[in-house]
Amino acid sequence: MPCRSAHGPLCIPAVIMSVNNSLYCDPVMRYGDHEQKLKWLVPFASGEKLGCFGLSEPGNGSDAAAASTTATLDGDHWVLDGTKAWITNAHDAHAAVVIATTDKTLKHKGLSAFLVEAGTPGFSLGKKEDKLGIRASSTGELLGSRRVFRPHIS
Repeated sequence: MPCRSAHGPLCIPAVIMSVNNSLYCDPVMRYGDHEQKLKWLVPFASGEKLGCFGLSEPGNGSDAAAASTTATLDGDHWVLDGTKAWITNAHDAHAAVVIATTDKTLKHKGLSAFLVEAGTPGFSLGKKEDKLGIRASSTGELLGSRRVFRPHIS
C-alpha cells in the first residue's frame, strides 16, 4: 500500500531521513567525541547535510561479522580497503559512516566505524542502482580503492 497524504507521497523523505538520522547520526552522537559531533553531527542533524551508512557488501550482504572491508592503521591514519553495496543515500550524501574490520580474530567485535567525507581522495561512488521503487533516494556502491582516513568513531 503506498504511503500518501493530502500533499503527496511521504515514504521517500521518510526513507532518506531515517537513514540519515538513525544509521548516520546515531553512531556519531553515541560514539563521536565533541569535535566530531560539531563537524559530523550538527549539520547532518539540522538537515543542512545528508549522511549514509556503509555496512552491506557484495557477497556478505549485511552480515557485519563477515565484513571483508578492512581498516589498517598506518601511522596516525587508517587505510580502508573494500566495497560497500546497496547504500541508501550514497550518491547524495555529504559523508558516510563506513564499517570495516580492524581485527578479524574478534569477528563482529573487531569492527570499527569510520567517518568519511564525500570528495575525499580515494573515496568514490560506484554504480547507482536502477530501482523499481523509492527512486528519490539514491542507492549505490561506495568503492574501495586504497584510501586513507583519519576520523574514527569506535
